[in-house]
Amino acid sequence: MRRTPRRSFLLDAAALSVAAAAPAVAAGPPQRGGAPGPVRLAANESPEGPSPKALAEAQRALASGHVYPSARATDELKSEIARRHAVPEASVVLGAGSHEILRLAAGAFAGSTQKRVIAPELTFEALVRYTAPFAPAVVRVPMPAEKDFAVDPAALEAALAGGPALVYLANPNSPTGLALGLSAVEGLATRLPAGSTLVLDEAYLDFADDPGIGSGVPLVARGLPVVVTRTFSKVYGLAGLRVGYGIAAPDAVRTMESFRTSLGVSSVALAAARAALDDAAYVARTLEIVVRGRQQLRTGLEAMGVRSLPSHANFVYFDWGKPAEPLVKALWDREIEVPMPFAPATSWVRVSVGTEAQNAAFLAAVARAR
Repeated sequence: MRRTPRRSFLLDAAALSVAAAAPAVAAGPPQRGGAPGPVRLAANESPEGPSPKALAEAQRALASGHVYPSARATDELKSEIARRHAVPEASVVLGAGSHEILRLAAGAFAGSTQKRVIAPELTFEALVRYTAPFAPAVVRVPMPAEKDFAVDPAALEAALAGGPALVYLANPNSPTGLALGLSAVEGLATRLPAGSTLVLDEAYLDFADDPGIGSGVPLVARGLPVVVTRTFSKVYGLAGLRVGYGIAAPDAVRTMESFRTSLGVSSVALAAARAALDDAAYVARTLEIVVRGRQQLRTGLEAMGVRSLPSHANFVYFDWGKPAEPLVKALWDREIEVPMPFAPATSWVRVSVGTEAQNAAFLAAVARAR
C-alpha cells in the first residue's frame, strides 16, 4: 500500500502552511500603516479577550521563555483534556491550533487507502488543502442555496458509495453557522466504509445552544473511526497563542504524531490553555456576550430587510440579496473587517460577533450601504 514519504509530506506541508493558514477568512482590507483595523469581525475571534487567569499564567510562563516547552506541561494539559472528555490521555493530541491537528490528520489518513476526500462545498477549507500533497480525489457534497446551505447527511453518505474516504465535517459549520444533530453525525460515523475516517471539526461547538447538537467524542470512545478537533482560539480567546487539540483512538494519535513538523505548542500557550480550562466564569461570560451579540446582529439586519441564518457559532451568516463584494469593500473603507463572500454563495457574508459597540458600528455601516 503506497504512502507519500514522510519527508516529502513535511516539505509539501511546509509550503502549504502559508496557503492554508487561514482559509476560512478571505482577503481582508488593506491596513493603514500595517496596523490592524479598529473593528475586526472577520476571523471569529473572541469579543471578550483572553481569560484573566490565562493571561496571568502566560505572563508567568514568559519567564521561562528561553527553554523549550516541558514534557510535564504538555502532559498536564493533555491529562486535563482527557479527564474532561472521559478518554485516555493516549487519545489526546495537542497542536498549534486545531489547524495543526487537521494537518496531522491529513498526513495520517490521506494518501493510503483513503485516496478520496469528501467535504461539503461550503465549509472550512484547511483539511482539504492540507491533503494536496497526496493528490486525492476531492468530492464536494452540494449544499443547495434553497436549503440555506445546510449539510445533508444523506448526500454525505451517498458520496461514500465510492469506497474508503477521509470525510470532513465542521459541526457547527463555517461560514454558515448551521449544525447537524448528534444523531445525524452518529449515523454517518456508523456507516463509514471500512478504511474511512471522519474528521469532525468542533471549533465552534461551545457556542451551540441546542441540546441535540453534541460532541462526537463519545463516538471515538465507542471505537468508531472518528477524529474530533477542538481549539482554544474561540470560546477561550487564545487565537494568537495557537493551541488546539484532537481526540482519536490511541493508534490514530500515534500515526498523527509521526507527521508532526514542529515541537508543537509553546510554553506560554500550554500555560494559558491550562488556566483557561479552569476559568468557568470567563467561559460563561463569553458565551453570554456571544449569544447576546448574535441576537443584536440578527435583529439589526432583519430591521433592514436582510435575512440571516440561525447560528450555532460566534458569527452570523446573512444574505445581501445581490453580489456582496461591493458591500464588503464599503465596509473595509470604513475600517470594518469582514471576509469576502465564500464561493459559491456570492451574495452571502459572514460577520463575527464583536462587542456591542463593534456590532453597532457594523450595523450602522451596513445601513449606510443599503
